[in-house]
Amino acid sequence: MKPMKVKSLLSHFGEIGRIFLSPEDPKVYARRVRFGGNKKRNFEEGWVEFKSKKVARLVAETLNTTIIGEKLSALFAICYPSREL
Repeated sequence: MKPMKVKSLLSHFGEIGRIFLSPEDPKVYARRVRFGGNKKRNFEEGWVEFKSKKVARLVAETLNTTIIGEKLSALFAICYPSREL
């Protein structure tokens, strides 16, 4: 998913601070393009910061291991980091 798609999906829960998504491996991208796939940039994983801790905890509890989006690959493993991290 693209950053704007993630923002539009998760902004229903509360105000979003920052979004960081790491791009896919360049070798995977090159192979996909070489064999006729799309040339658009894909992202593998990332994190979202909410302005409110309460909202972040609620999203983590409700959306963990939930398929969000059109594809099965859009499975979210969401966690709320504890203070020890």
